[in-house]
Amino acid sequence: MKKLIGVFSLFLILTSCSSVQVVDYWKKKDLEGIDEGKTLVIAPLSDEIARLRFENAIFQGLKDKGIDAYTAISMYPGNKPKDSISKEQINKFRSQLESDGIEIVVMTVLKEKQEYASTQYTGDNYGFYGPRMYGGYYGGFYGYYGSFYMGGVSSYSSSVTTVNKKYILETVVYDLRTSEKDQMLGAVTLSVDNPTTLGSSAEVVSKKIVREITKKVN
Repeated sequence: MKKLIGVFSLFLILTSCSSVQVVDYWKKKDLEGIDEGKTLVIAPLSDEIARLRFENAIFQGLKDKGIDAYTAISMYPGNKPKDSISKEQINKFRSQLESDGIEIVVMTVLKEKQEYASTQYTGDNYGFYGPRMYGGYYGGFYGYYGSFYMGGVSSYSSSVTTVNKKYILETVVYDLRTSEKDQMLGAVTLSVDNPTTLGSSAEVVSKKIVREITKKVN
């Protein structure tokens, strides 16, 4: 019976997230020192269940690596995703992080949601998130936090009955101890193809995120 339960659990994991691929990856060498700071994990997703699953999964992965990590959903439960966020709210959040001694931020956002037919892709032309795409993030964490707090979603309609979904997720790591232009330590972009729900992919996706941001730079 235990063996059957194990096989069934593995089947659920594999079928809940059919394909997770790293689309792009970049980081500085000093990201290897991520374990030296108090780290906050943020996943400002509009889906509350997905947000909870992603923050907890990434948090646990970092903790397993010996990193002093915390989730935003537990430390700042009142900070919920909104359509827009004001400068005053950003400054208040900045003060909260400074007061709580947060030094590193690992932020995962939903950049894009695509839909495609089972026989023909209709929304797979998302392009390659090359290094040039990261140029806008060098303003520091708070600029990115204000611009992409919601994690904008754009979807593609399909005329066929069976429609699959592809999610583009981006994780960016910031060191708040440095000047704003130097805060960005690394970024990884992943595509998640046709999970049952975005939240159901959290465990598999988070393992890839943690592996990429903690592996050594050659």
